Formats: sequence, C-alpha cells, structure tokens
Amino acid sequence: MKFDVKVPLELKKAQTWFGSIISRPIDVNSNMAPISPSGRPMEQEACDFINPSPTLRPAQRVQLYNQQYWWRLLKTMQDAYPTVTRLFGYYDFNESLAVPFLVKYCPNHWSLNNLGDRFPQWVKEDYTQDNHELVYNAACIDCGYNTSFFAPDEPPLASPQQLEEGLESLFEVPLTFQKHISLYQFPYHLFQFRDQFLLQEPEYWVDNDFPVLQHAEGQQKYSFVLFRDALNQIIYKQIDTIEYDLLKRFENGETLNGLCEWLEKQVTDETILTEAMSNLHIWLQRWIGFCWLKRN
Repeated sequence: MKFDVKVPLELKKAQTWFGSIISRPIDVNSNMAPISPSGRPMEQEACDFINPSPTLRPAQRVQLYNQQYWWRLLKTMQDAYPTVTRLFGYYDFNESLAVPFLVKYCPNHWSLNNLGDRFPQWVKEDYTQDNHELVYNAACIDCGYNTSFFAPDEPPLASPQQLEEGLESLFEVPLTFQKHISLYQFPYHLFQFRDQFLLQEPEYWVDNDFPVLQHAEGQQKYSFVLFRDALNQIIYKQIDTIEYDLLKRFENGETLNGLCEWLEKQVTDETILTEAMSNLHIWLQRWIGFCWLKRN
C-alpha cells in the first residue's frame, strides 16, 4: 500500500492496523475475531490504537466498524446478485460465496457499484459444488444487469439521416458492442427463471420449490441479448441462434463486410446461409436501431 510520505509514521501505523482489523470477516453472530493477526487478544491490542468512549471499550468500538464494514459489503453483494442470493438464501449466500469472494477480492475502488465486478470470475475459479454451472450462469446474468445499468452512454453508430441514406458507409467500419450489451447462451431459459425468482424474497425460496427451469430440447440452446433501451430500462431479448452467432463476431471488432465474407464461407451449412439471407437486413436494422453496436 502506498502512503503520502508527509503523513506521520504513527498515523500510517494506525491506519494500516485499523484496515487489517475491520476487513477480517465477522462470525455468524456478527462478532469480531477475538484474536488479532499479531496473535494478541483484541481486548488488549485495541487499547494501543483506540481510546475508550464513555460507554464502550476500545475493542467494542473497533467491532462496530468491523460489523458495519461487512454488513454494508454483504448487503451490496446481495443487491447486485439477486438471482444467486435466491439460489442460496441470505445466510448461505453470505457464508459460502460473498465472504470468501470478498476475502480474496477486497474492495479496490471508492465506489461500491464495482464491488462485485469480479464475482463471476471467482465463481468460475473457486466455487466447486455440483451446481457450479447454474451458479456461474446466474452470476453472469446478475453482473450483466449491474454493468448495463452503470455503463456510460456512447455515441450512436449512425444518425437517423445516415440510416435513411443506407448502410453503405458503415460496411468498412470496424464495429463492436456498446458497453451496456451482454450476450448469453444457455441450455435453459435462465432469464424466465430469474423473472419468476425475483417475485419473492430470498428467504421465501429457502422453504419453497424453485420456479421451473425450462430446458431446451436436445442440444439446442436459448440465446439472449441483455441491453439498456432508449428509456434506460434494462431488458433482455431472446434471439435466434444464428443471429447470436453473428453478433458474437462483433465482440472483438468486425466490419459488416467481414461479416458478409464469413457468411459466404459457411457453404457447408445451408441453414446458416438460408436464414441469414432472409433475416440479415432485419437484424442489421435492429442492431443499429437499438444502438447495440458502436465504432470500434
């Protein structure tokens, strides 16, 4: 950690100690760990840094900050990941996911809006239970809603006049997604499941059956795009699998000419060619009209 060289050494020491104490997880009864990282009882060590108040001992005063730190972070995680919270209930979500995540990825930004940005990554790497796939996918969707809500507005790809004149001027321009766009593909209709899930509070689902998770037939998958519309509402739209495959090509930048050239090479799959030829003009209008794309 970097400190201002002008700050007194004792203040640096106190700040470092205080941060190391309040960031340690509280127990299930919201109590502070009784032993400090140095191995001394907190009742003793807290006296070296904190003065007593008229009603509280130094360790009790520190415990209040320790509690508030964790209660605020856990509430923020629950709000940011409502689907995952309902899969577990408040207690298990906190103990099995949120606390281990926050211990590994301590807050590193002044805004709590970014607190859970790395949570899907943590689930992917560190959560190993049998329901890993469902938890990971639910975390990705919740993260997508949060990201879409806070994503900055960016210039539209084309003005209404350009759209009236045609798309020819855009065919050589590398395009990618607006920051509020996320694409998903699952073997089940997780968005419908999420909609029904959010109708009840997390503790309701601890004692009641989950909504039915509708699975696709065979090897098929449901494809979705999550985005912020012109009214700043976060909505999802189910799209055709081929439209999804085409949109995915814009993740790292692609031109419309490049997209057409890729389609021409799909000679071994007549389904892709036939459906794309019939619908590509409609899809393009939607992608641009909904402001899903921007210049790369």
